[in-house]
Amino acid sequence: MSKILIGVPTHKAHKYCFEEFSEALKSQSITADIMFVVNNGQESYARWIKSKGFSAVENPKPAKEPRDHVLNNRNYLRDYFLGLDYDHLLLVSSDVILPNNALEMLLYEKKDILAAPYLNIFQLGEPVVAPKMFKDAEGGALLYTYKGMFPARVEEIGAAGLGLRAALQKSAGGDQFQKDGERCERRHPILPEREKEIQDIRPYRRQVHAQGASSRP
Repeated sequence: MSKILIGVPTHKAHKYCFEEFSEALKSQSITADIMFVVNNGQESYARWIKSKGFSAVENPKPAKEPRDHVLNNRNYLRDYFLGLDYDHLLLVSSDVILPNNALEMLLYEKKDILAAPYLNIFQLGEPVVAPKMFKDAEGGALLYTYKGMFPARVEEIGAAGLGLRAALQKSAGGDQFQKDGERCERRHPILPEREKEIQDIRPYRRQVHAQGASSRP
């Protein structure tokens, strides 16, 4: 049987949804170990999570800026996963509530790396609710619309947010998460609004940060 780790990078601002989030983890149809990694400087929150019956640790690496916490925590979990006898890793942000068959569905696809859509608010002239998921296009990247997530399917994408990412084979977990804004700005410049052959996708008018979340079958 495969040994699975669910890695949860978190911080105390997500305490408001901890009960719902943790119940979703415990309700998974496939058994997995769960490890929380808390932002450096929030050791008391790690202790609080432990009091709820979960494994939790404060990340020992300081962050020079807020985004560093995002990368440091995921790299901590990556190294933890690679250093032990796990077969699969699921990284999930602590405000993303999983359906109880999430692990089962991801394993069923038998892909090296998968990312799942989750909703975010983008300022595109006006607030737009859309999945944090991008399609490669000539000269840039396009943002999926909410409608573009349906019907449910697995397909190749250009990049996805870091909120939910699964390395379903250990060999796929080797690359570190890095701050990669400059490279991504060159690879994914902002596209002018124009018609595309891709349906239900609209241009994303801000810099795209794909920080290690590229998803390929």
